Amino acid sequence: MTARSSRRSLRPASPSISWSSGSARNVGDFKVNPRNLGSGSVFGMTPNNPVIQTMAATPIAPSVHAHSIIAVAGNGPVEGSNDGVVEYSSSHLDGVDSEYIVRSTHSTQSNPYTIEEVRRILLAHAADACTRIDCGKPPPPSATGMQAMVLR
Repeated sequence: MTARSSRRSLRPASPSISWSSGSARNVGDFKVNPRNLGSGSVFGMTPNNPVIQTMAATPIAPSVHAHSIIAVAGNGPVEGSNDGVVEYSSSHLDGVDSEYIVRSTHSTQSNPYTIEEVRRILLAHAADACTRIDCGKPPPPSATGMQAMVLR
């Protein structure tokens, strides 16, 4: 299935939508054939997806601070483990500023440890940005004479 989906995605885009009788008023007249789409959440994350392959081969730019938060189920070694959906080896990225392992299943976004790590990363980036700009100071008057509203 993956190889077939991958080949479809390389074809030029063609409409997968058909109209019967040219009428848009009836819901039944509008038909989508999902087999012709070559996209969707399952296809989008398969290893053979050319977009995923291109992204995986693209190095992280030196000016970008990248971090990984990786869910791993269970208490065993990280290498060879997974979150129930994605293998650790597929999630790991070389060259990131930090890699944080959350002992969790795949949907880890509501895990308190994940939330705290996102908070830590955001605060670190904010502190770094404040070394380059005047954080906390009101902006100077604009050329139009109008002031920006400062939220506190």
